[in-house]
Amino acid sequence: RGARGKVSKEVTNGVQLLLELPPQERGGDVDALYTEALQGMSASALTSVIKGLGTAKRADVAEGVVAWMRGTAAEGVYFLMPSAYHYNALIKCYVDSRDAESAMRVLREMPNYGAEPDIVSYNTALSVLRAGGKLKDALSLLDGMADKGVEPDTISYNTILSTCQRLGEWAAGSAVLSRMRQERVAKDVVTYATFISLCERCKQWDAAFEAFEEMKGAGVPANRYTYNALINVCRSGATSALTARVRKGYVERALSLLRDVEPGAGCLPDLVTYNSVLGVAMSAVQHTLALEVLDEMEAVGVAPDIVTYSTVISACDKAGKYEEAVRIYDRLLASGLTPNVITFNSLINGCQRAGRTDMAFEFFHQMEDKGVEPNVVTYSSLICACKHKDHWVTAFELFLEMTQKGIPPDPITYNALLSVCQDSGQWEQAFDVLQWMKKGGIQPNVAMYTAMVGACGRAGRLDKALQVKEEMRQSGILGNVIFYTSLISACRSSGNTTLAFSLVREMKQWGLHPNVVTYNTMMEVCREARDVDRALEVFD
Repeated sequence: RGARGKVSKEVTNGVQLLLELPPQERGGDVDALYTEALQGMSASALTSVIKGLGTAKRADVAEGVVAWMRGTAAEGVYFLMPSAYHYNALIKCYVDSRDAESAMRVLREMPNYGAEPDIVSYNTALSVLRAGGKLKDALSLLDGMADKGVEPDTISYNTILSTCQRLGEWAAGSAVLSRMRQERVAKDVVTYATFISLCERCKQWDAAFEAFEEMKGAGVPANRYTYNALINVCRSGATSALTARVRKGYVERALSLLRDVEPGAGCLPDLVTYNSVLGVAMSAVQHTLALEVLDEMEAVGVAPDIVTYSTVISACDKAGKYEEAVRIYDRLLASGLTPNVITFNSLINGCQRAGRTDMAFEFFHQMEDKGVEPNVVTYSSLICACKHKDHWVTAFELFLEMTQKGIPPDPITYNALLSVCQDSGQWEQAFDVLQWMKKGGIQPNVAMYTAMVGACGRAGRLDKALQVKEEMRQSGILGNVIFYTSLISACRSSGNTTLAFSLVREMKQWGLHPNVVTYNTMMEVCREARDVDRALEVFD
């Protein structure tokens, strides 16, 4: 024990002395300082010095230590000739500094100094390529290992898989796993968890569950990270699902995974597990499930965090249950946690969806009081809330406020502002918004043009509605059924049945099929024009 303590002190003193060196300097007095710091140390102690310098992010000095060792060995102290252990430690220094170029240079130079790279050398180099996102170089290095007589192991392949996962390279990651199967390289829990995460990122959800089944068949025990990755797959799948049935299927899978976590295997569900399940419930718009999971967390002693509460509030928001969202917010405050911008955005959006403009602004004021900075989502939801009470002036004041704060509006913001113009009949302001969008480099879409037509129609300005139609045509954007129906509605104030029927014919020419709302709107136009004969034509 005393000998180890002496070596440890020797290493610490040596590292501290070398850290005084200026970057990238060698020769003369500097070499003398290396000698002063390192003289008398064993080869293993020098490995510790190199590692210590790596921790201090002084890879340049660590390389100086290796060079000093070579020089000392050349003078006759042969046992100090650097071995693979020292070069591996040096490569790790460059890994910690994220200097892939220097790490690869050291790997290439090792044979020149009589130290052949081993599996640790290659795996360490692969890790720095992973950090730099250099997949092509990593694959090339993997291929070159066998040529040098070093067979890639599980860690080698796992590092490549991790690189693929970070970059979202599905084809490459899938090929790596196939190669592991062909080469009969042992796959461990890290292999499968990483591949499952890659599947989630690349929306290959079926492949993720196939890998999980393969894992179980191979007798590889799943850990908490595997389950968390699979539950995230369920979340992504539920988010992208087009039907309620498919979303329900992902929810059931997520719950099954939550129940499958085996306490005996030392992988009880943790905060991440529960938050992932809550994410699935939110994506599937199942607020009741979210509330149940929250209650279960508290019952088993897993303390919810701000992500937990924000996700449950968001689930309630998506389900249109703003009162439930407010109750969860009260529980959040009672827990002593501080709500964040995501929490408030969900609350504000839930209130605006429920038509509770007053509550939306109340939460906005609370947000300001708690020092939480609003973002573009906050302002977009507040602007949208203004349409419920015809507060179009307030909506434009909010728009001005966000731009003065340096928050750039996005398409959702402009869409919300145009919706306010539509509901209040502010056609002139709608045209202003159109110009602001263009100056901001945002191309209006058909929904935005539809809102503009609605604003013109509500104000009784059919001429301006037709101007919007021409503007849209010049922009190369085709109208849809909703756009044409809104334009037909604009004919109502002037009782222009001729134009309304002409628009229906135009719809059909573009391959659009009028729906029941379109025909009901046609009937309204005829009623306003008191044109019974044309009204009967609608039925034809």
